[in-house]
Amino acid sequence: MNTASPALLNSREIAAIYGVSSATIMRWLDAGEIPAAVRVRQVIRFDPAKVAAALAKRSAISHQPKPRGPLMVPVI
Repeated sequence: MNTASPALLNSREIAAIYGVSSATIMRWLDAGEIPAAVRVRQVIRFDPAKVAAALAKRSAISHQPKPRGPLMVPVI
């Protein structure tokens, strides 16, 4: 039985995977768009699988059509 925990990555490593800056990763974290696996003082580590799932969910939500209100037609 394999009881090893998954490798946790820092913000630079996650940023390299997604082609963004580590500042973007931290903005996503602060906005609640991605979860931090471990946060001890200033040290933050991410579970790559959980980040991927969160970003996939975020992408799916952003591609859904936005509800529109009634069409406003000017009355002449």
